[in-house]
Amino acid sequence: MSTEHGVCAIDNEVRSIHQSNQGPIRLLTCKISSLGFSALAINLVSADDTSMAAGLLEDDDDQWDFIEKHPWAKHMVITIAILFFVASVSYLLWVDQPDFAPREYWVKVPGVEGLERSDDAVAAPTFNITLRVNTEGISRAVCGRGDRVDVAYEGVPLAHGDLPDFCVPPATVGSIPAVASSEGLGLPDELYERMERQRRRNERVKLAVHVRMHEITGSRGSPLLLSCTAILHGRPKGPFLCEVFGLPRHLETARGG
Repeated sequence: MSTEHGVCAIDNEVRSIHQSNQGPIRLLTCKISSLGFSALAINLVSADDTSMAAGLLEDDDDQWDFIEKHPWAKHMVITIAILFFVASVSYLLWVDQPDFAPREYWVKVPGVEGLERSDDAVAAPTFNITLRVNTEGISRAVCGRGDRVDVAYEGVPLAHGDLPDFCVPPATVGSIPAVASSEGLGLPDELYERMERQRRRNERVKLAVHVRMHEITGSRGSPLLLSCTAILHGRPKGPFLCEVFGLPRHLETARGG
């Protein structure tokens, strides 16, 4: 590119820039060597932009002057900033707070049938079970996938059934119904006699109820096993809190404390 051609190109560029701007344009440096042009520096300063920046600076100065002349305004700004910071931190802590699985469960058996001798029975042993879940002190609904319910007496399995999926609202005691039944009719003679002796002596007839569930809110995905006691006959009828197995270590420590 020749020197003359370079000059013309630069001149055209400057003219186009000058025509496209409303404010004055100042060309600071244009250095062109005999072999060509080596550098071109153009500093464009708009009068409108300059006046706008000056106005903003004047507004800022006025605001600071007002704050300096009125100490109460400074205290108000500081107070608002502190309140905003505390509110932000509190919100983040609330959003990120860990969920805690319920630590109080118990079961009741409001209805049974088929507990006669096997020779005289016309129905299989069937237990209507109610699992109670205490969510008091928990700010979120507690949900889980149900698994299985097993009922035993004196170490002998009597019935089993499915626990449905469930959701319990926060800050309440929820009820989850389930039905456990057996495939055979009645009870073996030995178990029936043992249960009847306890009833005649007005002793408590205790049932062992094991409940399995998965993906409980706050359990970090760990499956839970509840080992519970339900009173079929006699007093007191409880409730007796279930032992909870399968909680993560940090929740087990909190439960023990």
